[in-house]
Amino acid sequence: MTKKLLALSISALMTSGAAFAENIVNADTTNKEVYDIHEFFSEQGNRVKLQFPIEQAAFAWQNLSRFYPTAMIERDGEVINLPHKLNDDIGKVKATVKGETKTLNEHLDSNPVDGFLVIKDGEIVFERYNTMRKTDKHNWFSLSKITAGIELAKLVNSDKVDPDDVVSNYIPELKGSVWDTVKVIEVANQATGLNATEHDEPTADSRTNPDQPFFKWIVSIGVFEGESQKMPLDVLGEMKRRTKGGQTFEYNSINTFILSRIVENVRGLPFNEILSDDIWKHMGANNDAYTVVSPKGGYPLMFFSMNSTLEDMAKFGMLLTHQVKSLARRISLQT
Repeated sequence: MTKKLLALSISALMTSGAAFAENIVNADTTNKEVYDIHEFFSEQGNRVKLQFPIEQAAFAWQNLSRFYPTAMIERDGEVINLPHKLNDDIGKVKATVKGETKTLNEHLDSNPVDGFLVIKDGEIVFERYNTMRKTDKHNWFSLSKITAGIELAKLVNSDKVDPDDVVSNYIPELKGSVWDTVKVIEVANQATGLNATEHDEPTADSRTNPDQPFFKWIVSIGVFEGESQKMPLDVLGEMKRRTKGGQTFEYNSINTFILSRIVENVRGLPFNEILSDDIWKHMGANNDAYTVVSPKGGYPLMFFSMNSTLEDMAKFGMLLTHQVKSLARRISLQT
């Protein structure tokens, strides 16, 4: 059951880290340019554009704490320095995409990629930093969702959460709503059968149309601007059933928000503290990380907003592979 929860909770997480800057963002962006970027995202209707790879987002994606309130995910203990064993042949690997054949280096030269890192057997074998420095903290976007899947799986393993139980048993604010009929496993598998999905058809404008229920929720947590004055869980309590649960995969960041609240309620701590205590303090991280929190409720928004250096992101990824053995020799990861 745990493997199923973890695997399906982190599916469809790949997102672009692209930006259109040609220079190192935090080294080459002038004070005037920083001011203009802040002014741009402060204008009515522009905050929603932060999710798209526009010119201004190049700075925002490496400086998300300038635009949203955040909470720290603290490191501790020894810093594990990953050895470098760079292999130039990796940059020469070719792939054909949409009929065009390029080497990896050519791809990284011609596409808006901020950074690229490859680790094998605990060693850095290839790295490129195009628009960011090794010390810059880039937003993970939907890759952040894996954190909720991991923490939920741990609670299932320890019999503190029953995946076949309904969500409202863990989130009292949702009692008396449609969440009385939604199982935790359905949320983890992105198959609730409810409305307010992230890509509602046929127009697929959930993240841009203020009339869509998903947009109303994302306004309630302060990610986008809008007229909603409701608390986030109150907005979710208004969701309706559209189809039977557990039948159809429908990618939806609301599900990760729900899983994070379940984890917090069971553990009695904010999610950033849980992630710090369970993982970040024990993996030899180079730096603290941080996550965005909602102005209403102070909820850590783990569905899109882990921010860390690229190397620390890679160390986190190593914990989910056989390469964890190369870290485990020097660190003790809580289970």
